[in-house]
Amino acid sequence: MSATLEFVAPDATVQAAAVLMGELEVGALPVGRMGRAATSSPPSATSATPW
Repeated sequence: MSATLEFVAPDATVQAAAVLMGELEVGALPVGRMGRAATSSPPSATSATPW
């Protein structure tokens, strides 16, 4: 395991993310910016897409 955190910027292209994933030999990367925590809230019942 690495002691450093690697992530991809929210405005990065899919190609840039794929290149970084290949270089790091990982299957996923967190999306974010340096110094900012990623936050998300679950969708509300009124905005949820019915399946």
